[in-house]
Amino acid sequence: MSTSTGNSLPDSLRVLADNPAVVDYLGLEVVARAVTDVVCADNSEPITVGLHGPWGSGKSSLLSQIRANLKLADNTIVVEVNPWEFGAQEDVKGTIIATVLDKLIQKAEITKTKKLKDLVDRISWTRAATAVASGALTMSWSLKELASALTPRPADGPPTTLAGFRDEFAAALKEIEQHRVVLLIDDLDRCLPSATLATLEAVKLFLAVPKMAFVVAADQTMVREAIAVGLGETRRGEAFARDYLDKIVQVPITLPQPTVHDAECYVAILLEERSRISVQIDALVQHADLRRSDGKTPYLLGVETHVLAAEHLEQAKNIVQGLANDDLVNPRRMKRFINSLAVRQHTAAASGVTVESAIVAKLFMLEHRFPTHLRELAELARSERQALLTGWEAWALDADEGAVAPADGSDDLKRVLGAPPLLAAEDTEQYFVLARKLLHSRFSEGLSEIAAACLDLLLHDDTATQRSGVEQFTRLDAESQRTVVGELVTQTGTQTNPASQIRAMLNVVDVAPDPDAIATAIRGRKDTLSPGAGYAMHSSKSPVIIELAAELQIDETVPALAKRAIKMGNS
Repeated sequence: MSTSTGNSLPDSLRVLADNPAVVDYLGLEVVARAVTDVVCADNSEPITVGLHGPWGSGKSSLLSQIRANLKLADNTIVVEVNPWEFGAQEDVKGTIIATVLDKLIQKAEITKTKKLKDLVDRISWTRAATAVASGALTMSWSLKELASALTPRPADGPPTTLAGFRDEFAAALKEIEQHRVVLLIDDLDRCLPSATLATLEAVKLFLAVPKMAFVVAADQTMVREAIAVGLGETRRGEAFARDYLDKIVQVPITLPQPTVHDAECYVAILLEERSRISVQIDALVQHADLRRSDGKTPYLLGVETHVLAAEHLEQAKNIVQGLANDDLVNPRRMKRFINSLAVRQHTAAASGVTVESAIVAKLFMLEHRFPTHLRELAELARSERQALLTGWEAWALDADEGAVAPADGSDDLKRVLGAPPLLAAEDTEQYFVLARKLLHSRFSEGLSEIAAACLDLLLHDDTATQRSGVEQFTRLDAESQRTVVGELVTQTGTQTNPASQIRAMLNVVDVAPDPDAIATAIRGRKDTLSPGAGYAMHSSKSPVIIELAAELQIDETVPALAKRAIKMGNS
């Protein structure tokens, strides 16, 4: 990353892919090694390890590191499945079992595969042909054998159901040389309830035999909600859902949250990765691991400049200092911020903005975390803006003279304003010309600046910022409130995924002058409702939303998890 955006447009915009990391950026190798040791232990009894954590916490990356470790382990076969990628009509249970059998057939000696292949004929596949055609499985047997497996057995042949499968599967595993078969299951928390239950059934009822080990990466809260939905609307189902997952997972591991030093290291590596085509990631990770084990911080201090640009370490520190706590504990959110910042810097360069990249980064942080304050600065003339920034920065630095506290000034805002580089002495006019265009482009012509700022807060990802938006909404006059609600209603109808708009409407519905419009908008997008929206509807005191909740919890077009959230909230 250059120190200046410059006048010329960069050749291309490079953003970071949202793929699981095989290399350990966050010091989680100790966890990956512990899981590897657990599943490769000499004890051959079946065992299940659960990797728990919310969306974006790094479960898939940790699973990738575990996979890499396991592939180096002796006498171990690794099988991977992602039930979320299966088609909605596939026999999930049969597909998972067939994937395991196929991998074993590939690895076992040819003289010991007959029993395994015989088991294939025992699987009642409802969508096997689709599974093969879509690439969900890579079959090692021939098309003739596959056709045979799909053909019902004669009356005097072996049964075609899964009854007795477990005993025969255990017997087949005894004949192979490897002492462990490890099944890695990712994205279980993204599955429909039926697929979630089918996956857990495959693990518990049919595959949990000696030599088998399982590593399941999922948000356990989401999985338990799916179990509750899948088990039906009974009191027994709800009670059973509370401990169903616990009965299957013997070793639950919650992913540790990154520390500030972990986050600084992670962001610095991401900045380096994004800015250079050739990056020495392994050298950076090894340096960080060494300093981490020695208790020295920052973890990347002392790296040679040809491996890590000095500006990236300083910029990472400033970014981490400015991000909200919800972002800092979530690697995916940090990566998304880096990508968003890259887009803004690219846009600035394309617009001829010659402001240094560090200043663009700080202004973008203000826009990301404190859109109301950034908007206030954007609408001022240059001299007035510089004077206000001087007062705000004096306040942030606890200066005795000239300090001006921003409205709704918080400790977080003070940290961002006080971090280098200071803005008051810089010529930022070009950036604010661009910012005004970008800020205004989001809203309809009739939206006032105050209403637009409120809408910004309501649509923000950060919970504390959303609460600030609700407080500001209550201070608007009735006409401005109607304008904000009208804009939310319009966006709800035009967005592919209107989750943010629905959440914002539910946050203000109890004080909104026109709750009927909100109810109508939500009803129109009921097929997109999230579980969070379901819980919010239950907690609303608005009669129209209470009535809507009763209507939607029996509506077949509402997603199952959202309906379940409404019903659980009402229980």
